[in-house]
Amino acid sequence: MSNEKKEPGVDRRGSPRHEAQCEAHLLFIASPVAVEAQLPRHTLIGHTRDISEKGLSLVAASTHVSDYDLCELGSLLRVKLSLPLGVAEMDTEVIRSEWLDQDDPRKGYFLGVQITEISDEDRGRYSQYLEGLQGIG
Repeated sequence: MSNEKKEPGVDRRGSPRHEAQCEAHLLFIASPVAVEAQLPRHTLIGHTRDISEKGLSLVAASTHVSDYDLCELGSLLRVKLSLPLGVAEMDTEVIRSEWLDQDDPRKGYFLGVQITEISDEDRGRYSQYLEGLQGIG
């Protein structure tokens, strides 16, 4: 069940999305922003489905009941995205969340996140990666 109302034919992304799956997905680790100073109790680990300048579609490999607070709409997550040029860290806000398969939670969880903050250095690394994707697709 999705936490977002969907209107047919409406694309809310605001910037082009690029499938970032090719031969391998981009791996990510996400943890609550507020816990940055300490070791987080819970983290989500998974891969991207697609990415854009403004946001990411993430698939968490497995989500436990204790992770639900990370997946709620409006949750703030620090995402560490593994790129070929190095790790890019960004603060994000969850804008969509749902099970990939309602009948089989082991298949994972889908999160749509919007980038809210990213350092200039990480933005450069991330933008360079996106530019490389434009030549592919």
